[in-house]
Amino acid sequence: MLRRSPACIEATIVVMLLAAVSTAVWLWGVVAWWEGERTFSGDLSSYFYPKWTYGTSQLLRGRLPLWNPLESCGMPFLATAQVAVLYPVKNAVFALFVPATALQVNTVVHYVLAGAFEYAYVRWIGVGWAGALVAALAWAFSPPVFQHIYHPNQIACLAWVPLVLLAYERALLRRTIGSMAAFGLVLAVQMSAGYPLYSVCLSLVLALWTLGQLVRDRSAASAVGIILAAAGAALFAAAFAAPQALPLREMLPETMRGDIVAPWLPDRPMNLGDVLTEVLMASIETSVGFLGGLVLLGLVMGAGKRRWLLTAGFILCHTAGHSLSALSRLVPGIGDARVLWVVFDGFLPFFVATLAGVGLDVALHRPRGTRLWLALLCLIAPILLAKLRVLWLVYTLPQGLREMLAANVPFWWPLLAAPITSGIVVTALLWRRLPASVVVTAIGAIVITAALQSFWAVGEFVPYPTNGPDPLLQGVVHSASPAGRATSPTLTLDGTLLMSGIPNVLGIEGSLPPRRVGRLLEVAGMGPGAVLSGPQWAVAGQHEPLLELFALSTVITPASYPSLARQGFGLRLQLGPHAVQRRSVPRSRLFVVHAARSVSSGDEAFAAVTDNTFRPHELAIIEGPLPSLQPATTPSSALFVEDEPERVTITANMAADGIVVLADSWYPGWDAWVDGEPTSILRADYAFRGVAVPRGRHTIEFRYRPRAFWLGVLLASAAATVALGFSWQQRLRRVQRI
Repeated sequence: MLRRSPACIEATIVVMLLAAVSTAVWLWGVVAWWEGERTFSGDLSSYFYPKWTYGTSQLLRGRLPLWNPLESCGMPFLATAQVAVLYPVKNAVFALFVPATALQVNTVVHYVLAGAFEYAYVRWIGVGWAGALVAALAWAFSPPVFQHIYHPNQIACLAWVPLVLLAYERALLRRTIGSMAAFGLVLAVQMSAGYPLYSVCLSLVLALWTLGQLVRDRSAASAVGIILAAAGAALFAAAFAAPQALPLREMLPETMRGDIVAPWLPDRPMNLGDVLTEVLMASIETSVGFLGGLVLLGLVMGAGKRRWLLTAGFILCHTAGHSLSALSRLVPGIGDARVLWVVFDGFLPFFVATLAGVGLDVALHRPRGTRLWLALLCLIAPILLAKLRVLWLVYTLPQGLREMLAANVPFWWPLLAAPITSGIVVTALLWRRLPASVVVTAIGAIVITAALQSFWAVGEFVPYPTNGPDPLLQGVVHSASPAGRATSPTLTLDGTLLMSGIPNVLGIEGSLPPRRVGRLLEVAGMGPGAVLSGPQWAVAGQHEPLLELFALSTVITPASYPSLARQGFGLRLQLGPHAVQRRSVPRSRLFVVHAARSVSSGDEAFAAVTDNTFRPHELAIIEGPLPSLQPATTPSSALFVEDEPERVTITANMAADGIVVLADSWYPGWDAWVDGEPTSILRADYAFRGVAVPRGRHTIEFRYRPRAFWLGVLLASAAATVALGFSWQQRLRRVQRI
């Protein structure tokens, strides 16, 4: 009979307990407060939910979604990172449940993971089960984790922080290939969760951890071993993360990110006085938070030197995201971050929760004598001084305002939580027979109550989205224009077009849409604001050539929306709450031209295609030398044989030498073949693809094979092979010794 180890039994109990608590808090503390009449929850409704649903559906079909043909005339999908295509936890949850249920399950699962990983880390550093469990609850239900339910990627990235640090410490101590590879895999999983910036910023904490280990082990031989282990761990992390990191890096120059992010970057000068003031204020706020004096107790009386390293980590993250943010931006991968403080502030509760767990462990060991009095001082003094000051300030207020505050529970609860927590720990110190389970239960209840109170104070009670694909709408749009595109601000915003597989001229992609396509959309009155306020149809009507290039054939509006007949959408079909307005002659993304004009730069091409005299079906604007072209005496034609995201096959009947133009975004990674022979892809009409095709009947094939992704796969495979090879070799040696 197979026997489980005590550690395995403990882990199972903790995970089950965290699952029960997280589920209860979610159902009765969050879902029960949702306001049913509200339906839009920002990025969650318009971005994460539809893209996760679409991405997982493609994976379940056996397709790795590298390319997104459904937004902004086509763009990379996996490379955008926030879609979390490679994140195993999200993929497993969305594969097991219907999308609307999966979204809620995914959030709860990450609360459980956050708590379990924090519990494992705190146990790793030598703290007992009681302190570890309190630390787990304090981290899992900390504001950055608990309050960001509408940004599930942030919750996912933060959940892995304790395990990343545990795996890194283990790699520095063991210095084996297996431990280094394990760290690299954990960090790569965190990076795949949707916000690679969290992993990059966490590297500063890992550098601090390396320095701390060097200070702790002062021998030269040990220092060399630590540095080699850190370098090996970094190499494994880079290799395992490469399938996500390299495509993102390749994608950025082709996007509008640089133009959009620049105004966000801070220009605040660094000042030593500001740094010291921020650290002091943050330390005071932390020492009197809802965890009472546990944080100060853990810092002052905790065993070992790690408590000082945790304190240094807290200071590093606080300053790196605020007064020293300009210095942080010098680190590669951080420089173009929009809101750097959000990332670093998200790490802070980890250090606070861990120190609180250390503090409770100290208290439950029941110190005596001088240590007992010191513990009591850590627990009582900061709380007493801070709360008396607040009470005095309240007392000095006018009587009417005092009476109003007296009945305001949300105001008083944060003030009472810290004294209650300290009171419980003081009782445990003085009443030595008080069971640890009672102490943990009481403090855990305070932690959860404080989390719920802070969440309720935010006031965001919008339900998670429940919409899904609309097969009927998809069928109507496809039959109206099988080779064209549609648009609808409303259905773009709630993700229906993407989930239904309807090609959309617009898209929700923040700062990562293709730079050139985005520029053309802005000229045509369909820039980023069009998703919220609708396209500027008066402007769009002045740029008919661009609408031809976009292949805009169908506009889906609310049923009460005015007719767009003046813009060429004269056929109107009522479909439930929607009106499908389409052109009598649908546009197509695919066409043939036999005349072209060569330009030497992108700006020259932009000026040519935005000229209202431009006729895209008659003349192509080509950047670079022109291929051989001949006028046609009879019409040429091109038809789709296969129109898949990463593979497009076309048959063309060419009356003379010409160019087949596919009005999908030109992007690195696309290759083309004519009758099985490789050919170059022309940059046609500023932002799109073209292929020179000779006279006659030919088959043209486009394939998306992003070299950055496959290089990343090669690096990750090589790293996995090395790790498995060394592990197998070590196992054989152990067997031979036996």
